[in-house]
Amino acid sequence: MKICTKCGVNKSLDEYFNQAKGADGKGSECKNCHTERTKVWRKNNKTKELEKQKEYRLLNKEKKKEYDGNRKEERRAYSLKYFRKNRELCNARSRGYKGKNREKIKEYGKQYYHENKGYFSMYSRLKDARKRIATPLNGDIKVIAKIYDKSRELTKKYGIPFHVDHIVPLKGKTVCGFHSEHNLRVIPAKENLRKYNKLITGEA
Repeated sequence: MKICTKCGVNKSLDEYFNQAKGADGKGSECKNCHTERTKVWRKNNKTKELEKQKEYRLLNKEKKKEYDGNRKEERRAYSLKYFRKNRELCNARSRGYKGKNREKIKEYGKQYYHENKGYFSMYSRLKDARKRIATPLNGDIKVIAKIYDKSRELTKKYGIPFHVDHIVPLKGKTVCGFHSEHNLRVIPAKENLRKYNKLITGEA
């Protein structure tokens, strides 16, 4: 047993972090007090803490890479669980960040595109091929072209991007639709990106 120098409570040694310099191999503060003090320090010293973390990552690149690789699935599961539990908070943070960093995000997108042109070229060809395969023989190509023209017109008219959406996705998880005039509609890009390749009940 040992008395915490912070809260003054007598606790078992399991309630203390290991510390080589300690007389008993343990720290002077209990885990709860130490954690709380660390939180307060980090909150009051954000810049210093970020610099400290950045320096550590630069000095321990291989160690950090190995550590992150070993915990990849664990971190992904935790992130997904956190997002589902705090969906509104995460979305609000994302919107706030995007609103404050539009130019930064735009520049990053350009840089990423230039560094991965091969991937985007391959993906574009794959989409074109998928559309050709999914276009029925009785599909009206001229009507389809007019739908895409309407998308460009609305984008120019309202100043926000519009997309041509496949109501029943070409590559859905449970069902695949056709690239035909009956399965196309023009909607705001934001709505289309949110939908992705899901089939929204009641739209088919």
